[in-house]
Amino acid sequence: FTREALGVKTWDMYDYVMGAFGTQFNKSLSIGGDEGLNRKQKDSKAKRFKPAIHFMGPFKLEKGAQHTHQFNIKNYVGAVRVMVVAAHEGAYGLAEKSVSVKKPLMVLASLPRVLRQGEQLKLPVSVFAMNPNLGNVQVKVQTNKLIKVLGSNQKNLKFIKPGDDQLYFDLEVKNEMGIGNVIVEARAGNEVAKYQVELTIENPNPFENAIYESTIEPGKSWKSNFSLPGVTGTNSVKLEVSTIPSINLESRLRELIQYPHGCVEQTTSAAFPQIALNQLTELSDGWKKEIDRNTKVAINKLRTYQNASGGFGYWQGESNSDDWSSSYVGHYLLKAEEAGYAIPIHMIDNWKKYQKATALAWMRNGNNSRDLNQAYRLYTLALAGVPELGAMNRLKEISDLSSNARWRLAAAYALAGNKETAKKLIESEKLQVKSNSEEQEYSYGSVARDEALILETLILLNEKTKAYQLLQKVCSNLGSQEFMSTQSAAYSLLAVASLTGKYAENEKLEFSYEVNGQSKSFSGKGKFISIPLEIGSAKNGNIKVLNNKGNILFAKLIARGKPAINKQSAAQNNLNMEVVYKDMDGKVINPESLKQGIDFKIEVSITNPGLMGNYSDLALTMVMPSAWEIHNERLNATGSTQENAYSTARYQDVRDDRILSYFDLGARQKAVFVFYLNASYQGKFYAPGFVCERMYHGNVQAKESGKWITVVP
Repeated sequence: FTREALGVKTWDMYDYVMGAFGTQFNKSLSIGGDEGLNRKQKDSKAKRFKPAIHFMGPFKLEKGAQHTHQFNIKNYVGAVRVMVVAAHEGAYGLAEKSVSVKKPLMVLASLPRVLRQGEQLKLPVSVFAMNPNLGNVQVKVQTNKLIKVLGSNQKNLKFIKPGDDQLYFDLEVKNEMGIGNVIVEARAGNEVAKYQVELTIENPNPFENAIYESTIEPGKSWKSNFSLPGVTGTNSVKLEVSTIPSINLESRLRELIQYPHGCVEQTTSAAFPQIALNQLTELSDGWKKEIDRNTKVAINKLRTYQNASGGFGYWQGESNSDDWSSSYVGHYLLKAEEAGYAIPIHMIDNWKKYQKATALAWMRNGNNSRDLNQAYRLYTLALAGVPELGAMNRLKEISDLSSNARWRLAAAYALAGNKETAKKLIESEKLQVKSNSEEQEYSYGSVARDEALILETLILLNEKTKAYQLLQKVCSNLGSQEFMSTQSAAYSLLAVASLTGKYAENEKLEFSYEVNGQSKSFSGKGKFISIPLEIGSAKNGNIKVLNNKGNILFAKLIARGKPAINKQSAAQNNLNMEVVYKDMDGKVINPESLKQGIDFKIEVSITNPGLMGNYSDLALTMVMPSAWEIHNERLNATGSTQENAYSTARYQDVRDDRILSYFDLGARQKAVFVFYLNASYQGKFYAPGFVCERMYHGNVQAKESGKWITVVP
């Protein structure tokens, strides 16, 4: 312990360390207490597996003294590691020991990791008697309002010697969502043992919307009755009022945030519009906090997609960079930084190097002749303040440059300060977008996305009249109930927010409204507001909106909810799917009635009929019934290499209750996936239908019907 000089140079990284907490201090941090760090929002997911961790001390122990510490461990059966560390003036010591946690009477219950509405199951309860002559043991089950015990909730066992025994209780899940709670208590004389389980009760059906809308002239009002779709606990009602045509903000945002797949493009699309919402509407404190959390999570997640080149792979772990996604992620990071969020400096610097090197190496020939990719790449470099003017000029001189590439390149010139060149580049271009399947394929785009790109360019060039003309079309796309890909929805919301942020800064929105007899008024800046409505447990209501200003208002009421679990209908649209269940010997079995404990496998065959060419970005979503446990083949290899499901998918996400597989499929080709499961719990359970879809094209989908299955003794 002799003092020695430190043989390395040190320097201060205080700015970067502080920045890691989220944002630049001058933009978002206010002086005050730490109450802002206290997140009291109710978690929508049950905390199923709680660690047994206790920390005590530090304590002071006088010379020659000894002390005994006692503490209780609740609801834990097994072994723990006890560790003690002591230190004094440079001397230190440590000790550790594995200790069994047990008592004369112990109880253990087993439940699936999730449950769904309407399911019935048998709850196995194991009772352990560690002392002889424990005698009669009374076992009792208590639940919260989401789960009902069928029959008696109390049973008895008798032990005349140490050992264990098992009994069953019948449970039924009610038609509500939330966090279920099951408490099992065993009592023998003065000995009491408890086991408590929290588990998520979900509804796998997609949300349904009931929409009521109207255009309100100045000084006039709109009245409407409404009903809430779906079952209790899933409902919400929001009122959207704007001076621009409806954009379905709430629905489109939730679709992006709750989209089940997580490639780099979809992760970015979910986060990108959120940092621009303050340009569109006044945000409540709760919404600001949610956006702040979501943005920080997105930035940290996007770091896992960046590879050694500085670009971003489409899936985590991919070494090849995806050109469009790399530009898209960089675009988002630059805007997030502009909004005050701290981005790891190496993340931006490495991305700039990749963008610059790729832009300079780009040539219009062979497989690298994707004009729009190059134009977007140059746009992001200009946005980053390092425009690559030579590459921009070379791209501009291409005579047959695509229309979308011209619009994006014009935006790059505008950001670089050369608006005259930008306007000249698009002077002969029309606002009407033509479908370009090849271009839209590699850029994950659509006609709706391309219209949003053009709108953004018009805003940069301050072409207000043309921008408002195109705004009507972009709002119409968002306001419809038609399918929109994540890319299309995100870019459309960004474009609308950019316009309102630039041209509607001083505009005010004023109106009054009445819901079920309760009157309120609103006055605030901007062109749009979304107001959550409180209607309690009512399943219907009425609303009245009065326009107090001299401009036309667009009002929309959106009632949302999930329907009760039922049998989904099967469908096949430009894609074929076949699902076969087999035992471990390869014999076909009926999945609707399986014996508890049996291992079996699912073979899913996906066929591209070839009518629409090759398919990229297919997603196979398999949500399993609560009774079936998934074998993770990456942890315990079962079956032969040919049967291994993980060798055929481009990327795979295996969770507690579902498997998500992503792959490409050529015309007239078939992909076969094999998955292994175990029928673990007795009862009646709902099995949602498997779905395979092309993520950026709503007209390619195959889905099977949902069904009820049973697992018998």
